[in-house]
Amino acid sequence: MKPPGEGQQNALEITTNWNGRPMKIIVTGSKGKLGQRLIRVLSYSHDLLGFDLPELDICNLQDVIKQILQFQPDILINAAAHTAVDRCEDEADLAYQINALAVRNLAVAAESNRARFIHFSTDFVFDGERQGPPYIEYDTPNPQSVYGRSKLMGEREALFNCTRSIVLRLSWLYGSGGWNFTDWVIGEVRENRPVRIVTDQLGCPTWIGDVVNQVIHLFSTSAQGLYHCAGKGCCSRYDWACEAVKCAGLDTSLVKPVTSTEFKQKAPRPTYSAMRNFCLEKQGLEVMRPWQDALKDHIFEE
Repeated sequence: MKPPGEGQQNALEITTNWNGRPMKIIVTGSKGKLGQRLIRVLSYSHDLLGFDLPELDICNLQDVIKQILQFQPDILINAAAHTAVDRCEDEADLAYQINALAVRNLAVAAESNRARFIHFSTDFVFDGERQGPPYIEYDTPNPQSVYGRSKLMGEREALFNCTRSIVLRLSWLYGSGGWNFTDWVIGEVRENRPVRIVTDQLGCPTWIGDVVNQVIHLFSTSAQGLYHCAGKGCCSRYDWACEAVKCAGLDTSLVKPVTSTEFKQKAPRPTYSAMRNFCLEKQGLEVMRPWQDALKDHIFEE
C-alpha cells in the first residue's frame, strides 16, 4: 500500500485524536462508495451505525426520527443521494424526494438530537458557463439539470433545518466500492480497448479518501455551513484519464480525445465546474490535496 502524501495524516490517526473520545456516528447511504469508505475508516475508533435501504428509508420522517432517538448520535453523516444524472430527468419526483426532502428529514432529526449533520452536495449546482476562475462558495448557483436543482434544494434543507450542519460540495468523485471513472478508464486500457474521453468538460477530480480525511478533520473544529471540498487544481476529463493511465503504467495513446457533442446525454453537464475550497482554505481547515497526488494514492491503494 502506498503511504499517504507528504505532510498528510492517515485517516486512522486522525480519528483517534478527536478529544480522545469515541463518538456515536450514523452514516446513511452506507452501501455507496463514500458511505463504505466512511464506515471502514470511522469504525476503527467510533461507535458507528450504517444505514441504507431496506434497513432505513430516509424519505420516511418518522423512521428517521425513531432511529436517531434510539441511537442518539453525536454526528449524522448523509452519504445517500440519487446520483444517476440522466435518470433524474425522468425521475424528478424521486430525485427531489431523495436529494432534498430526505435531507430535510435527516436535518430535522439531527437538530432534535442536537447532533452535527454532515451532508454532501455537488458541483452540478453551477451552470458552468464561465471558463474561470474556479467557483467559490459565494458564487451564485444556477443548476441546469434536475439532479443539480434537487441537490441545491438539499443544501438549503440541511442548512435551514439543522443549526450544526456542514454541507460539503464535491466534484468528480471517485474511489473504490463501485463503478468509478478512474478505474473504468484503466480497466478498458488494460484490456487494450480504446476509450473516447471528452476534452471540453473541466472540473476537479476528487478522491473519496481525501474527502473522508477532510470530514474527520472537521470533527475537531467548530466548523459549520457551506464548504467546497474538491481536489485541488483543474483539468479536463481527458487530462484526468491520461494521468490515470500514465500512473498505472499503461499506454495513453488508447485514450482518444473527443468533444461532448459526440455524446448524447439527456441531462446537461456544466462544461466548467472547477471549484476552489475557499472557505476551508481561509479558515485554515483544508486538508485536500492536488488531484494528481490523490490519484496516485488511489491507484496504488491495496
